[in-house]
Amino acid sequence: MIGANMKNTFIKLTFTLATALALDACNGSNSASSSTIKIQSSSLQQYIDSLTYTSINSKQVNTPPITHQQSFITPGGLTINSIDIKFYSGANCSDLLAYTKTLNGSIVNPVIPSAGTYTSSNASNNALCGDYVNNQSVGCLGLYSDMSAGTMRSMQFTYNVINGYGGSSSIVGECMYNQNATIGSTAGVEGIANWSPLTLNSGKNQKSSLSSEISAACSGGECGFSQAYSVDITPPAIYLSQTGQTPTSPLDPAPTGSDGYVYAGIPWAYVSSGNTTPNPRFTDDGCQVTDNLTGLIWIKDPSTVNSGNALTWYDALTTAASGTWCGQTAGSWRMPNFNEAMSLLNFAVVDNSTWLNNQNFNNISRLDHYWISTTIAGNNAYVFTMIFSSSVFGTNGIDKPNPIGKLFPVRGTTTTPALVPQTGQTPTLPYTATAGSDGALQEGTAWPSPRFTTDSGTESNCITDKLTGLTWVRDPSTINSATKLPWSSALYIVGSGNWCGYSDWRVPNINEFRSLLNYAYSNSSAWLMYGTGDSTSPNCDGACFINISNNRYWTSTTNPSNISNALCLDIQGGGYSNFPKDGTVEDWDPIPRYDCAAWAVRGGS
Repeated sequence: MIGANMKNTFIKLTFTLATALALDACNGSNSASSSTIKIQSSSLQQYIDSLTYTSINSKQVNTPPITHQQSFITPGGLTINSIDIKFYSGANCSDLLAYTKTLNGSIVNPVIPSAGTYTSSNASNNALCGDYVNNQSVGCLGLYSDMSAGTMRSMQFTYNVINGYGGSSSIVGECMYNQNATIGSTAGVEGIANWSPLTLNSGKNQKSSLSSEISAACSGGECGFSQAYSVDITPPAIYLSQTGQTPTSPLDPAPTGSDGYVYAGIPWAYVSSGNTTPNPRFTDDGCQVTDNLTGLIWIKDPSTVNSGNALTWYDALTTAASGTWCGQTAGSWRMPNFNEAMSLLNFAVVDNSTWLNNQNFNNISRLDHYWISTTIAGNNAYVFTMIFSSSVFGTNGIDKPNPIGKLFPVRGTTTTPALVPQTGQTPTLPYTATAGSDGALQEGTAWPSPRFTTDSGTESNCITDKLTGLTWVRDPSTINSATKLPWSSALYIVGSGNWCGYSDWRVPNINEFRSLLNYAYSNSSAWLMYGTGDSTSPNCDGACFINISNNRYWTSTTNPSNISNALCLDIQGGGYSNFPKDGTVEDWDPIPRYDCAAWAVRGGS
């Protein structure tokens, strides 16, 4: 997640004078002189080169002393596109933005630091504050002056990272401030500028010279104008795709905060390194269709596989495993799992069979059940199916021996730009897996371990999912007391909320919400709260959700078949349903009954 527990720690910032006295005072044993800064291809490269580098395996990363300089960690192989440093007049980094400094990288020579920890030094401090300009103040002296006047009281780093295929992430560090700082207070200035609590508590005369202030703040070499300690800039394991809804489809215009308005996720026309992929979304060779969004390869015409006959689930598994369609060898094809099947849905259209048949597929039936390899954890005799007659396709269970479903084979692994994650099913959960089933194959991007992380302090009510990069409100009961409410009210309350110091919250779309489900358990809410689906003792590596009710929660996704309805997710059972946005009215009761509560998410793609 974001940063470390630094909010109650004095934040160390360096404000360097042009005098030799101040420079010498700030030169500690772990710092480099500002004179060592070399002119590089970009301001970002110059800054990175001036940081102190430590191996990723260093003890500094694993057990950092609380008084050590703050750092960011990279696993290597990632391009840092830019770093934004935001300075706030307020003390919580959520409002009153006073100044933004952006360190940009170079397109020609991108900044790709080696794996390790990068810690601030005197040289990097100068690189950050040297060209500070705000309120007629210039350079490091200007920054100190603005802090003295209360113009700037907190700061925050954002790392804009690009992975190997062009997917971008913005990792936000923890807000750095002093809780006791007051505008115009020397103590407040020192609370931000001074790493040393001894100096802060010394009751220094407010009329002390500026050079003395800075010299004292940098005493012992423990000074640093730096980022929240141990910010892990590793991007998420996957990037979720958009749902298909746009600002004009199915609603025109999409209301503020809705799926089509926010447009969250990897777009289906994706720009990477100057090229647009996938464009088109689907391509075929006459026999098979490649989804350029996920990299999965599907049979073009499922009727050629089934010959018009329905199969039992077991027979469909065997047929898929032995199939040699399109010149492939036996074992290449498989039955899709739930997440793979869901990746074909377009939530902007009423009939997905028609849409897919217009996207290079043939003869996808709008009424047939197509088998999915994912077993229903609550009843191992039943399995999910997909029906393409609508965007809300069948999740009703069909018993496995029932010859009612057909086969829609898929092969390959998900690649770029949108990755499809595993469902959570394993060879033993929820059952001893049948050959070719979801649990036996475990297709999709593996989940990171630990899956979820959280911080202490005010961040304790937020959890970041390392699989998706999404950050969730840890306790949804804190949002409108978990009261069921109209869809529009949920959009407004979440969109105007401020949790954990962030104000960019939204109601999750159906793809984002579904990413929280674990199909190994019949109760995903219990898994999120306790680490297993049948426990009451938390076992979540300290990153457990709290107070997830058995209520349904709104998604921001409108039902394209009935735009007066939106989708609600049952986080316990894993299913999603349609409910009236303005509540349900019964003949016997004219007062609307609201069906879903609100949850909040931020971040991601």
